[in-house]
Amino acid sequence: MLQPFTLSVPVDAMYRALAREVAGRYPELIGGTQADGEGLAGAVGAALEELAKGAPAGENVELAFQPEAGGVQVMLSCAGQSRVVRHHLAAPNR
Repeated sequence: MLQPFTLSVPVDAMYRALAREVAGRYPELIGGTQADGEGLAGAVGAALEELAKGAPAGENVELAFQPEAGGVQVMLSCAGQSRVVRHHLAAPNR
């Protein structure tokens, strides 16, 4: 199983897209499918948009990726706000 990791990106929309791309690949690295990646990327993208609404320019978003039994958890925090996204892997490849 992959080790947990943290990604920090500026709240600017260009960098939020990068965070969504990383989120989309992570499920595949832990045994999920492309559809799992798309699902997590969408959920992380929605959480990023919520956090970005109240964030001052120049702020960073921290994303902590953690594999869980049967899925993945991503904890997002920015400017004193946080969100948790959990995604169950529908059909593990491994």
